[in-house]
Amino acid sequence: MRFIERPINSQVRDHLTAQSMPRWQAAIVARRLNSTAEADKLLEAALSKLINPNQLPDMSKAVTLLIDAIAQQKRMVCVVDYDTDGISSGAILQEGLSALGANVTVMVTNRHEDGYGFSAGACDKLLALNPLPDHLITADLGSSDGQQIERLQAKSAARGHQIKVIITDHHHISATTPPKTADAFINPHRTDVEHGYHHPICGAMVAWNLVAALRGALNSDYDVRQLLDLAAIATVGDMVNLSDPINRAVVKQGLALINRRQRPAWQLLAEQLSSEAPMREDTIGFQISPRINALSRMGDDGHTALTWLTTHDMRVAQQSWVIMNQNNDDRKDEQALCESLALEQAQQQINENRFIIICHVPEASHGVVGLAAGRIAMSTGRPAIVFSDTDKGQITGSARSILGYDIRDLLERAQTLTGLMSKYGGHAAAAGLTLAKRDDLEPFSQALNQLIEVDFANQAPEAMIYHDGELPLELLRPNGLSQLEKLSPFGQGFAQPSFVVQAPVNTTKTMGKNGQHLRLSLSVNNESLEAVWFNAPTSPRAGDSHRFVVTLGENHFRGKVTLQAMILACE
Repeated sequence: MRFIERPINSQVRDHLTAQSMPRWQAAIVARRLNSTAEADKLLEAALSKLINPNQLPDMSKAVTLLIDAIAQQKRMVCVVDYDTDGISSGAILQEGLSALGANVTVMVTNRHEDGYGFSAGACDKLLALNPLPDHLITADLGSSDGQQIERLQAKSAARGHQIKVIITDHHHISATTPPKTADAFINPHRTDVEHGYHHPICGAMVAWNLVAALRGALNSDYDVRQLLDLAAIATVGDMVNLSDPINRAVVKQGLALINRRQRPAWQLLAEQLSSEAPMREDTIGFQISPRINALSRMGDDGHTALTWLTTHDMRVAQQSWVIMNQNNDDRKDEQALCESLALEQAQQQINENRFIIICHVPEASHGVVGLAAGRIAMSTGRPAIVFSDTDKGQITGSARSILGYDIRDLLERAQTLTGLMSKYGGHAAAAGLTLAKRDDLEPFSQALNQLIEVDFANQAPEAMIYHDGELPLELLRPNGLSQLEKLSPFGQGFAQPSFVVQAPVNTTKTMGKNGQHLRLSLSVNNESLEAVWFNAPTSPRAGDSHRFVVTLGENHFRGKVTLQAMILACE
């Protein structure tokens, strides 16, 4: 793995130091942003900077429909995706619309039964409702599902019933099947109409803007800010750009709400983690989002997570938590098996100098192939797709990309070339796809590899890790981490700072059920620095000196707070 130091924009660094920001902090920001204007916007991020929700396309149409629906108490069904973003969107719509007087229920799609998007399966489930809803509101899906939207409207019309359709989504819009017949289509990616909302927000924030616009039109005193904890977990969980001031403001406010622990979900989470540390963005990324996503990955019902987020009953929250926790443990086992089988194929393809890794693990759970693809992309430095079989004879895959490469665009070009995908969708970093039969995999793989070879000018991408240079000694001081936290939240688009340390290893100890993790003591600046290394590919020996890339955090144990490093790579 190649270590690459992030370049510094000297103008940004000098601009910030002139405003009395410590030079080492200014350097971190200057390695992530390209202009002083961006830096100023980032540091000024606040809820007051949020854009008027009516700037989103078709928002006025949607609000008019909802005002009429509330006045007549028409039946609304919100169909949402099964991941953290979708379920958070469902929770926002359920709480927000209900508080504003709507007659609303939420349907979470099923990864295994329905697939992704507003699929034929999801459409059939809606058509099976008796009575049929008067309004369909989608969240975190629908931008590529025009055919099923038309089918829903035609089938309901044949039964003498009209369903008004409001699409709220944040995914890229399909060139072939956009929802043309929807009564309102709210998506910041729309270019077919003029609008003033051009920010990379998650699906839950699109849903939140719908509730906020409706609240404004009704002149209600309902405080939509109380829903921002749900929008925050979706923003982090869906890896939305955190250099954007809107997303930063949402995550900051959302984390503040989570740490107030007003929801039973957050009270219970704090108890289960047995930590006095405040919940941060990494709590969302490593504790909340995986448990929500595990339900759909393992074939369980995503409504369990919806209930966990929205219930006011601690007993119900505890019951939901038990189910989520068990599914997450099962997911870890399934993921480990899938990754081991996929990595064998990946190594062979690297030996063949394939630019994109495409694995087929027939027996793998559909819910873990994306996680395996992500692990392969990270370890090989090449985009990856992992496929598994369905009981309908098709093969379905999940794709994960590398920094700066648009995997959805690659799929779209491959579809134009081959026409082999029966369904696909997603965004630049991650996508899902389905091939009609196994025999299509080889020609499809060849087409992808040919296209990506041209994109990379016949130079195969390689595994690399970016860092922020040598570890500043200021971070080893007592208030160092609190100074670093002033730059948070960290995440997609504003990466958590990582640093290089050249350090001798004092001691090593294995951790985990299979000894796959390590706890090390490193000698840094003549002091001992405790470090953990999850899924360590090698085991450094005591006495050896290595060059590590690490992030820094706190370890809270029995009321004592100590500095702890997390090892990302070693050479």
